[in-house]
Amino acid sequence: MTNLQDLLLSELRDLYHAESQLVKALPRMAKAASNPDLREAYKNHAETTKMQVERLRKVFDQMGQKAKGQPCEGMQGLIQEGEERMQEAEGALKDVGMLGASERIEQYEISGYESAIMIARMMGLNQVAELLQQTLREEEQTAKRLHSFAKPILKEATKGAAQPQVERVRVQARKRPSRAAGEQAMGRTQAGGPQAGRSNSSRKAGR
Repeated sequence: MTNLQDLLLSELRDLYHAESQLVKALPRMAKAASNPDLREAYKNHAETTKMQVERLRKVFDQMGQKAKGQPCEGMQGLIQEGEERMQEAEGALKDVGMLGASERIEQYEISGYESAIMIARMMGLNQVAELLQQTLREEEQTAKRLHSFAKPILKEATKGAAQPQVERVRVQARKRPSRAAGEQAMGRTQAGGPQAGRSNSSRKAGR
């Protein structure tokens, strides 16, 4: 890598490989999602990502380069993390884990496109920058949409987790003696001590 064009091509190949991986991963995430809105969002994002891959091909074409990717280890790790979340939990809890991984993926893509746009503009490649800007806007919209699901999905996951916790508290409460009963028992013991003492003293006085 000796100049800005080499750097830009490296960024674009990284993005191309990242988007190509997402095209394969998003349908699996849609299938695993329990929340219907999240499932639909993954399906829509998969279709948008396909268009973004085609847009990157146009970028390569404008630069007189063949469209090809280079291994994007960052995206590979993020996708793997998302797939692990699919296997670690069920229901709303699984959706929360997947949503977190998805938001990190979006932020990774946004950073990548911002970097590529900056370099393209510095090189005077305005058409390339505009194509990349279109995708950046889509990624930002997707990130906002995914974030909008956070509150209802978290609420659902909290509701599902609260019931077993409440039940455990009830079971523990049944096993432990009540505080009132303990205080009553202690009161009887304390009351018995002095009374017993007085009774013994009375017997001694009688003698």
